[in-house]
Amino acid sequence: MRSKVDIYSAPHPRRHEIAVLLACSRTQMDSAVAERLRFLLMQKLDWDYLLWLASWHRVTRLLMLQLKQLPANLVPETVLEQLRRQSATLAHQSLFQLSELLRVLRLLADHGIAAAPFKGPAMAAALYGDPALRESEDLDILIEASDFHAAKALLLAHGFRPWETLSSGQEATYLRYECGYTFVQEQNNISVDLHWDFMRKYFALPLDLDLIWQRMQTATLAGQTINQLSPEDLLLILCLHGGKHLWFGLNWICDVAELLRTAPQLDWQYVTAQAQRCGCQRLLGVGLHLVHQLLGAELPAAAANLSAEPNVSGLAARVHAGLFPEAEWEPSAAAKFSFLLNARERWRDRVSFCWRRVITPTFSDFKFILLPSRLSFLYPVFRPVRFMWNDVVAVPMFTAKRNPIISSPRTDSL
Repeated sequence: MRSKVDIYSAPHPRRHEIAVLLACSRTQMDSAVAERLRFLLMQKLDWDYLLWLASWHRVTRLLMLQLKQLPANLVPETVLEQLRRQSATLAHQSLFQLSELLRVLRLLADHGIAAAPFKGPAMAAALYGDPALRESEDLDILIEASDFHAAKALLLAHGFRPWETLSSGQEATYLRYECGYTFVQEQNNISVDLHWDFMRKYFALPLDLDLIWQRMQTATLAGQTINQLSPEDLLLILCLHGGKHLWFGLNWICDVAELLRTAPQLDWQYVTAQAQRCGCQRLLGVGLHLVHQLLGAELPAAAANLSAEPNVSGLAARVHAGLFPEAEWEPSAAAKFSFLLNARERWRDRVSFCWRRVITPTFSDFKFILLPSRLSFLYPVFRPVRFMWNDVVAVPMFTAKRNPIISSPRTDSL
């Protein structure tokens, strides 16, 4: 197996703080990592930066889990107290999200709608052993496409509203191209994403949803029986999701590491076959490469082969370049596009991705022009016009140069 990058001696001005965070970003720590962590904690650390970085990467609870087990003299009491307060707040939020998730799942089940939560508190319970150890913003629930309108009516009847307001024609167009629909309940500050697929159509990643539903497993969560993805399917979904966002969140890398830890008997033949069928072996390989290099996860031979694909290390280096910033940032639309284009191993998938990206309408297109419902089918035609207006006509001729990876936040509206 390839040797891991020695992150502890990497030429980074924050290498000690980064190394502490990586050592703590796990639920279980072996003796070698524990010894290294004790050594690092005896160095001069910028605790403000470390706590900010943990919060930004949404691994504060994991940091607290590991630091509270150490001798008191290694961590300043003021730091531990701040972590206790933050952890208590985050745990309360996670448990509230769990109760809301179970309520929505019961609502759907009572009306005969099959549903499977993924990510969020359900995944936290399965992978981390505690739904409060993983932070999440919304509740992601997979349903079948044929059940969407019934599920939407149920949520609307129980205090939710669509995150965006669309006309009937716009909604019909949106449903043809998208993979999910967001509902919010402002009273409880809850966001529910109903998914009928895992990736937008323009990604050109034809996952076998029928097979995923056939392989669905059951689990018990807080005394309630729920559906959950098989570990193999979840691994693919996590790597596709991380790649879609250029892996700029360490918590997504932790998810993959915890999955590999809790499911050591993965059917790698199935995983590689599905990745090959969808043309996402490279995207899968990047995720495996990152968990091995950054968190020291041991990879079986099949997984190591995927992470050793010639282009994977270069893509992983692009991720690493923006993983430990000095301030909040989000990958630009251009950076995501370039990364995803190079992450596809087949030329036909690259061409399909480019073409679909140009013609697939988004919320920004719906706001740009309001077409009558009978003409909503023309949104893919107007999409390139809006795209050109936004990126060519409306952009100043001279703009300040920006880092192609780390740039100011932009929405994924292009």
